[in-house]
Amino acid sequence: MTEQPPRVLHVVGAMNLGGAETMVMNLYRSIDRTRLQFDFLAFTGSESAYDAEIGGLGGRILTVPPPGDAGYRQSLAAMTRMMGADGPFHVVHAHVAHASSVAMRAACKAEVPVRVTHAHSTGSVGGSLLRRRAYFAVARRVITRNATVLAGCGEDAGRYLFGKQWSERGVLIRNSIDVAAFLPGPDRSSDALRAQLGVGAETLLLGSVARMEPVKNHEFLIQVVRAARAAGLDVVLALVGDGSERGAVEAAVAGSCLEDRVRFLGLRHDVPDLMRAFDVHLLPSRREGLPVVVVEAQAAGTPSLVSSRVTAEVDLGLGLVRYLDIGDVAPWVEAIGQVGRARPSAEEIEPALASAGYDVSTSVDRLYHLYGLTP
Repeated sequence: MTEQPPRVLHVVGAMNLGGAETMVMNLYRSIDRTRLQFDFLAFTGSESAYDAEIGGLGGRILTVPPPGDAGYRQSLAAMTRMMGADGPFHVVHAHVAHASSVAMRAACKAEVPVRVTHAHSTGSVGGSLLRRRAYFAVARRVITRNATVLAGCGEDAGRYLFGKQWSERGVLIRNSIDVAAFLPGPDRSSDALRAQLGVGAETLLLGSVARMEPVKNHEFLIQVVRAARAAGLDVVLALVGDGSERGAVEAAVAGSCLEDRVRFLGLRHDVPDLMRAFDVHLLPSRREGLPVVVVEAQAAGTPSLVSSRVTAEVDLGLGLVRYLDIGDVAPWVEAIGQVGRARPSAEEIEPALASAGYDVSTSVDRLYHLYGLTP
């Protein structure tokens, strides 16, 4: 009987096209699956964007109700039972912020040897401030007591989730990407894709790759397009992604009479091609951890205009990231008008991402080490 590789259970909300989920999939595609296999614990039974690919790679998708719906005790019991029944797991790696506390406690009770909580964000919304603070304090204590590894996509995200423990125990695990898929090159023209989107050579194609959720601030993007048109700029905005705010964003577009200037592209699997096609990538988020889309944009050589609330860690020094306040659209419009067409070469981009730890080809060995699987 062939010995099965150790299994890692990644705890996620759902395997849709978000930053943390994309990072995990980049790693999943790159690992030696005879040496390590991934499974996923999701808080939804609905089909998600990556489900089919996960199945094709040999992974399983297991589900439990969200802790916020089921309650702590019921969720803990369900996770503990599942980890025992569907294991054994060598690692439980949780990506769900403070809700990781339930997964870490369950993994400890199930005697999973390696228990990783991974911080991907720098804030939270919803609920009263007092109740959030109390919940966060309890969740942080449970995480730090039960996790064997405290990981963060960046310093700010690590400090936010783990507090003082970050400086003592924190491990940086960058949101690595398949850099080669994004790099610009003479054989990677965007003309055909821009033509499919109905965007001419002289039009500035603005792009957003983000879940349509309040934190991503899509209404601000519509205000930027409206102001850019009023200023005489020939712009089209391509929105990649979906979410609970899609209806509201569509209504804002219609209310501003911008239907001919906004493209709703939904969930896409050609993000590298789209990133190269964009003239400018926009990310006016209200909060972020270390957004992988800005790393992807830099890998494509595409300039990004991002919220001043996005961490400075994401700027790789290629001259492609500019930080702007989200209190006023005017500076965004001015910056769009100033964007040039010149871009750094692949020879300049590739070493910058590799040295910063964003190339997935160099991240896999670090993952094996994190899981205690180095030869």
